[in-house]
Amino acid sequence: MVRDKLAASYRSFNRPELAVELLDRCCASLESSPVGDPVQQLQGRMRLTQALMHAGDLARCLDESQRLLEDTERILGRTDSGTITARSNLAMVHLNLDHPHEAIGLLEDALVDSTSALGASDRLTLRIIECLEKARASVAQDSSNS
Repeated sequence: MVRDKLAASYRSFNRPELAVELLDRCCASLESSPVGDPVQQLQGRMRLTQALMHAGDLARCLDESQRLLEDTERILGRTDSGTITARSNLAMVHLNLDHPHEAIGLLEDALVDSTSALGASDRLTLRIIECLEKARASVAQDSSNS
């Protein structure tokens, strides 16, 4: 908890590399604990991927986000809000890397799961719809420029 607040402070003071460093250590500590809580480990890794995105380390963020999605699906299940969030976050990494087609596929899957598990008016569902519209607009713009 204290480390999360410290990492957030680093990000807010425009020092995302320090947030990444701190969250890397937190994740390593959580994973090496003999009585580690898998959900806590996933949450720590989710924070790490967000810090990587903020720091602009998109290549590492993509790798970490893909592994995180695989693990959240395995541990929490496909329709858990944590898994849906991991899927939509991975889509955002793809959008930032200018891979809109990959993002659209992930967001469409996330939307189906979010709508069925959380409802059409849930905040996460609405965020996914907004991101999906952005990704589709990116593809449309690319098509019109070609």
